[in-house]
Amino acid sequence: MLFSNRYSELIKNDENFLGMISENSKKRIIKVMEEFDQPNIVATYRYDNFTITTTAINLACLELNQQFENNIIEPDAYENYFIPEDIDSLNLFNLIEIHCSQLSFSEKIEFQKELNNVFNGEKMPWLMCDGELIKLDGSLFEANLKAKLLNKFGELKAKETIFQSAFEEFKSACESYEKDDFKNAILNAELSYESVLKIATNKNQGTAKILTESFANSIKMIGEMKPQGFNNGVLSALPYIRNNVPVAHGAGATTVEITAEIANLAINLSSALNTFVVETYIKNKREENNSQEIDYEESQFN
Repeated sequence: MLFSNRYSELIKNDENFLGMISENSKKRIIKVMEEFDQPNIVATYRYDNFTITTTAINLACLELNQQFENNIIEPDAYENYFIPEDIDSLNLFNLIEIHCSQLSFSEKIEFQKELNNVFNGEKMPWLMCDGELIKLDGSLFEANLKAKLLNKFGELKAKETIFQSAFEEFKSACESYEKDDFKNAILNAELSYESVLKIATNKNQGTAKILTESFANSIKMIGEMKPQGFNNGVLSALPYIRNNVPVAHGAGATTVEITAEIANLAINLSSALNTFVVETYIKNKREENNSQEIDYEESQFN
């Protein structure tokens, strides 16, 4: 779904949803798009072999015009498109996502990295991940926490599809929060955490309690920390919120307001806990692979 369709309600209800995007920010974004203006060979007709060579920007501008049945960006006399620096922010964001979809897999990864560098440098609350723009609300610390996890998920799911669900659930949590749907923000934050725990513990099912206990018992404790204390005091913080606010397991007859602060805390906990579990999982996999390589090398000499 295109950016403007995905965020249509928020754009309609909040005129400042996109934020102030300076002229310099637009120039830097357009420059990145021009640097990734990858050549494309496309067929002009379904039933013959005739093709033409064009570019990602040309295809993106053409598709943008077709989507809205309007010449938002006019081609030059040679049917080539150039992104105007005065393009409005909404159409620019639509164009970014369409442009990304025209790139090869490797170019898409690099394009997103460069674009995110611009967002970070210009202090824009946006992240490009998996071909979509995601808004990162909150303080710079919170935004960086969410961006780190989303980027890590994006890299992992490209290699291991098992991370697809965790990525989608966390992204849904962020989007629900943007829509003031705090119940689903908490639910999806917790679902993402449970999905990651299932991967790290190699379990296909289990309650949050079972999963956190299993993970706590599988990792090396530091100093005076014990698995049970680490589980109760750290790993179970997000499940505690999910289980003790009226979002699941039958909320009861009493109507209780779920505040933005609690929902935001749940998402931030999901960011931090997911990052810890994922980084631990990656470290363990790397050590396991290194150990297997050593065992193989030793077997060659025996």
